[in-house]
Amino acid sequence: MTKEEALTDFLQALKTVLNIAALYSKDHPYFLKAIEDFRKKLDSVFQFLDPLRMDVTPSSVLLQEKELPASANSREIARILHRRKIKNIEIRKDANNKELAHFIYSISLRPREILSAGGISRFVSKEQVKNISVEELDYSELLKGSREEIADIWSYLLEEAVGEVDGRKINDLADSFSRIISQFKINDFISDEGVSRNLAKFFEYLKVHEKSKFQKCSQDFFRTIISDKGFSDYQKLDKIKLFLGELKDDDIAAALLEQLSKDKDFDTHNLNLFSLLFSGQRHKKIASCLGEKIEQIEYLRDKAAAKDKVQELFSSADASSISEIYQNTLTHLLGGISFKDKYDFDQDLIVKNYELT
Repeated sequence: MTKEEALTDFLQALKTVLNIAALYSKDHPYFLKAIEDFRKKLDSVFQFLDPLRMDVTPSSVLLQEKELPASANSREIARILHRRKIKNIEIRKDANNKELAHFIYSISLRPREILSAGGISRFVSKEQVKNISVEELDYSELLKGSREEIADIWSYLLEEAVGEVDGRKINDLADSFSRIISQFKINDFISDEGVSRNLAKFFEYLKVHEKSKFQKCSQDFFRTIISDKGFSDYQKLDKIKLFLGELKDDDIAAALLEQLSKDKDFDTHNLNLFSLLFSGQRHKKIASCLGEKIEQIEYLRDKAAAKDKVQELFSSADASSISEIYQNTLTHLLGGISFKDKYDFDQDLIVKNYELT
């Protein structure tokens, strides 16, 4: 057997034992048998080198600092380890089966379990795994993963950053915010008190220390909220409004126009959400800013498209409340725009919002 063959077999055995560890307890016969098989593959590798070092990137695995040819196994192992904040692993020949079993079982835990416990190093040192060492990823490196991967553990990264009041970590989160926040839904912020509380601390820190990032992240958050097509429990939007109170009218108009331009599926459901986030007086100011933003569009084709989208959305068979505000303001600001009866809004909800604000 060549060294390359031994390393390929090792990766296959690692993937197999990780999958089994995710399904069975560490005392289960299937898991113990998988550890035995894994040990045999390791012994084959140790014939060529000791220790075995494995470095991890978001999409690949390097063995002895040499990247392996792309394969389904290497990509899957890279994904599993990267999500658990593992930068590299070193296994020495003297590692016994008890150490291997504990280590494999530990890294098979869900990312949230590992991060909430303080990282994989806590598990490794707890059982005195002397012959296996792990280096964890730097915070900023972890945030280089895919949006889907990061969203799964982002709430724990947020909790860690604001809990430590670590400016560097908070800034790293802010820099990746626009990529990640779109993976969340309104219910994620409403149903999880911890996420809601930590997000408030995150915004508060940015507002004091990083005003430009506060503005950008608030706009990204706003776009995520109004894009949610699965939310209908409008009475619970008060928590969301708290996060948007510091947004300037001009920033809201800019974010709304950007969303209208990019999201072809933005419809009256999304507009209902938008209508309930602000009071009638705020909407008058936002409508004025929106008209000015449209007039400032440089290219005539883009300007015409923006006018058409606004005209389409703010037309209603029963024009009142938000639709009437925007129709009146935009008709005045954008000469030539007209609103025809086209869409129906949830008027009861909109009127109720104005009664409460």
